Amino acid sequence: MKEANIYIKDYDEYYTFIKDIKDEVVLLDNNECNYLTYISVSEKNKIVFAPSIITMFKIVKNTTEIKMTKNAHIRDGVYETRFIKWLQESLEKGEEITEISASDYLDKLRATDLKIFVPQF
Repeated sequence: MKEANIYIKDYDEYYTFIKDIKDEVVLLDNNECNYLTYISVSEKNKIVFAPSIITMFKIVKNTTEIKMTKNAHIRDGVYETRFIKWLQESLEKGEEITEISASDYLDKLRATDLKIFVPQF
């Protein structure tokens, strides 16, 4: 991969490595690139701003991914509907609901779904 100027580095080596890049054309995704990366490479290199190829691959979904995403949103819609019902009933009873207690309740509803491993929404 080195022939193609592709390097895999440990996270703690990243900024040291990019500071040494010079006289190259560097592709940066301005939606993903942080400022320190930009200033570390911009003075010694030609910068080309373009969407990351990784982002572009993530955009393209196959039929299974589309189906599973739709199913996840449908299931989450059920939990959000239950949450709104709980919220309305709780407020009608005069219960004090904070942003944290509301969020905790919604997380608790979503946690009952065995297909959810980590909060997504």
